Amino acid sequence: MGGFYQNAVEQTIVNNYIKKIQDFEKLCKLIENDINPRLRGYILCSWYNHWTSILIEDMFKDHPNILPTIGLVKKVDFFWNNFPFDLKVTYFPKGFMELKRKKKKLKPELTELKNFAKEHDILFNKGGNNDEIFFELLTRISEETTNDAKRFIKEFNEKRKEIILESVKDPTELIKWLYEEQGIRRFDAANRFFWF
Repeated sequence: MGGFYQNAVEQTIVNNYIKKIQDFEKLCKLIENDINPRLRGYILCSWYNHWTSILIEDMFKDHPNILPTIGLVKKVDFFWNNFPFDLKVTYFPKGFMELKRKKKKLKPELTELKNFAKEHDILFNKGGNNDEIFFELLTRISEETTNDAKRFIKEFNEKRKEIILESVKDPTELIKWLYEEQGIRRFDAANRFFWF
C-alpha cells in the first residue's frame, strides 16, 4: 500500500506541478502554500530538470541534420544522420562534488548547511534521509531574508559553480569518475551519453 500511495503522490506532483506549470515564479508561489517544505526542493529540482530537458531537446531539434521523432519511436528522441539518440540529461554527480570538495579541504555540503541552520536556529526535520535534509535545508536557508543567509547561499552556490565550471573546463577527471562509478550498469545503452 505504501509504494502505491507514494507512486500516486509522485504522479500527482509530476502532473500538477512539474509538467503543467511552465512559469518558475508561479510554481514557487503555488508550492509555498500547497506543499510541505520537505517536498519543495524535490519539486523545484524535478521541475528544473524536466523543463531543461525539453529546452535542450528543442535546441537539438532546431539543427538541420536532426530528425525529431515527436514521441513516435520508443526511447528515441531524435535521429542525427540516421543515428537514433535517446537524450539523457543528468545532474552533476553528488559523489563527484563530494570528492572535489574533499580535495579542496572543504566540509561536506550537508555539514555546512546543518552548521548554518544550527547557528541561526533554523529548524528542519532531522528524521529524513540525507537527501531530504539537504533539500529541506537548502530551501529553508534560501527562503531566509537575513543578510547572513543571503551571503551564505551566495557563497554556497558560488563554490558549487566553481567546481562545476572547473570540471567542464577539464572534464577528464569527471569522465573517469563517471565510468568508474556506474558499476554494473556500465554498459547499459541508456548510460552511454552524458549531457551537462
